Amino acid sequence: MRWSTAARLALGTRRDRGRLLGMVAGVAVGVSLFLLLLGAYHALGEREERTAWTQFGAGDAGLTYVGDPGDVPADAVLAATGRDLVRGQVVTRIDLAGPAEEAAGATSPVGPVPGVGAVPAPGTTWLSPALAELVAALPADQLGDRFGTVAGTVGTEALGSPDALVAVTGASRDELAETSDAAVVRSFTGRPYGGNSNYQVVALVGSVAILFPVLLLVGIVTDLGAAQRRERWTTLRLMGATRGDTVRIAAVETGATALGGALVGTGLARLLVPLAAQLRIDDGRLFASDLVTSPLVAGLAVVVATAASVAVAVRRATRSDRGPLSTARETAEQRPRATRLLVLAVGLAALLGISVAGLAGVAVPGLDLLLVGGFVVTSVGLVLAGPWATLLVSRVALRHARSASGMVALSRIARTPRATFRSVSGLVIAVFMVSVFAVAATTAFAGGPDVELTALDRSVVQVGVDPGLGDGSEDGSGGASVPGLTIAEMRSEVAGLADVAGVTRVVVAGAIVDDLDGTLVLDAADAEAIGVAVPSGAQVVTVLRGVVDQVEAVDPSVRDAAVPTQLLVLTDGSSAAVDRARTALETSDLPVLGYPSTRAEQVIDTSDSTAASFAAMANVGMAIATLVASASLTVATVAGVLDRRRTFGLLRLVGMPVRTLRSIVVKEAAVPLLAVTLAAVVLGFVVAWTIITGLSGGDRRVGWPDWSYVATLAAASLLAVVSVTATFGTVRRSTAVASTRFE
Repeated sequence: MRWSTAARLALGTRRDRGRLLGMVAGVAVGVSLFLLLLGAYHALGEREERTAWTQFGAGDAGLTYVGDPGDVPADAVLAATGRDLVRGQVVTRIDLAGPAEEAAGATSPVGPVPGVGAVPAPGTTWLSPALAELVAALPADQLGDRFGTVAGTVGTEALGSPDALVAVTGASRDELAETSDAAVVRSFTGRPYGGNSNYQVVALVGSVAILFPVLLLVGIVTDLGAAQRRERWTTLRLMGATRGDTVRIAAVETGATALGGALVGTGLARLLVPLAAQLRIDDGRLFASDLVTSPLVAGLAVVVATAASVAVAVRRATRSDRGPLSTARETAEQRPRATRLLVLAVGLAALLGISVAGLAGVAVPGLDLLLVGGFVVTSVGLVLAGPWATLLVSRVALRHARSASGMVALSRIARTPRATFRSVSGLVIAVFMVSVFAVAATTAFAGGPDVELTALDRSVVQVGVDPGLGDGSEDGSGGASVPGLTIAEMRSEVAGLADVAGVTRVVVAGAIVDDLDGTLVLDAADAEAIGVAVPSGAQVVTVLRGVVDQVEAVDPSVRDAAVPTQLLVLTDGSSAAVDRARTALETSDLPVLGYPSTRAEQVIDTSDSTAASFAAMANVGMAIATLVASASLTVATVAGVLDRRRTFGLLRLVGMPVRTLRSIVVKEAAVPLLAVTLAAVVLGFVVAWTIITGLSGGDRRVGWPDWSYVATLAAASLLAVVSVTATFGTVRRSTAVASTRFE
């Protein structure tokens, strides 16, 4: 049989062409999602590459912090990073100081500053585009005044996101060298994720997790019209066609549709890039250019999708061709055995073993690959074990079936557990992936405190101040430390802050020289203003840092001997007032340490922001997996109805109502879902715990997912109902008397 004849047979009828168009659409969706996921994984890596320069060449050796400014080479570049805040958003501040005057003109040993060029002159700042827009949108006393003279815009090659708020500021070399976090720049390079491969593993696991429902979707759509193909092949064999002929027909049909779908998918992925770039991950979007895969990768995706589809079609054609005298009717499958659980057991055992080793402090060679491999094997094992669980549940349910629809549905499930489970496998694996995502997103450091914040915590701007302790006598000969400003003198210095709009009070807190990190010394009135319960009659109190209910009245002489260590600016609570107070502190001549923030912002700032970013990624992954899985269920249910339209048509001819046929379809979807979904949820919880524990060595814990997890499961259930009910029209049309055909 010629290839042209095979093509004409594949495109014979209008129904055949509609089925092929459905296959093209399914493959196109699968390939486009695959390319977008691949692009997202690449974009996350590119984001890390762009922002790694702020590690200043630290590598494994860590940064060299400035100890004695006199020991710093004259040609060295100094840097310090900080996290400023505005409207609750983090602004990355990078302060740079170029070589000393005596080294002026010498070639910089670290090269140009990424996105900026030369080290900015003292008092000048380069702003990222997003920060420049924010500066223009807010009054200068709330943000713009913090940056001095704006010299230019930071290039995108130094930014992780179009939404990144970054300021690169030129600083005085002498002033920067005296700060505690100033470091010598080795080079403007670094390693993605700070050299922590754990987050790369999490990103890879997330990509694999979302890819599974996509692959199942492609597999399901390539099986559309399986019954019609078997019938056609049987007829051709009776007419004299060989097995090779039927294989060629299958290859042409599937190969052409897969190739067309893959090509459409590459174009669709390119069209969807601007939309995908709007997704916010870690409080920022991805650059659209990073989401575009290379032509080579896109070409490989087309080749692999086409070749895999042809290989599957040829295998199915070979297995379905039982000779010219075989029947085209649906035959019972070989019963799945309990040995299918072995793959699941192996994957789960590997993950549990890694977690136990991590808890025991045992180093596991190749931990990254083992975790990803264990996750993939476990996911495959769940898909393989599904038919066995479906068969087991159908047998039990069949004993208690009382209705006609239940008998028909459960009997069919018992005869074809693989095909039945395949129709819902996408949704089952999506529930598993969603559970893994949701639980992993709750990760936190073990033993981390639960912080309860009040309204006061959000309206009081805090910043540390240099206590002004010298290193001895004025000639630097050494000796006892001597205090600088007293609390009373600091009050005079900060008096002007009370005139800032929205500021209600300025509190100066001190500390005893010999106990700088222990207790705060406050006037009783100031302590009451910030919410401390002051003992009756007290004039001065000490408060244990972080424990406001441990208050003790002390003699006023303690305050006179204390040195100022912290400023607390009370505001009316509005965002504008908080930002004005913050700007006033940063632009003053006060010896502040770091950047001002509220206690609420400190709690957020000190949390694991990288874990939070993957929590955001988890929400995106959950949505994609659920939507793709619901599409798979719809396609598979429609395919099942079309494959059995003769059987359903005959049932209608003998008097079975359409509602009973619909009930059969519902039960065929519900039984495998109920059989495996609960196990998928439990397995997802266990796998998430093993991955987090294995990566952290027990330093992290997981908790119960929040309401979004329950909402996602509810949405998945609703989509499953919609997917099944969407086939009711197909049931009525395909089983009408005019549509029923006899051999």
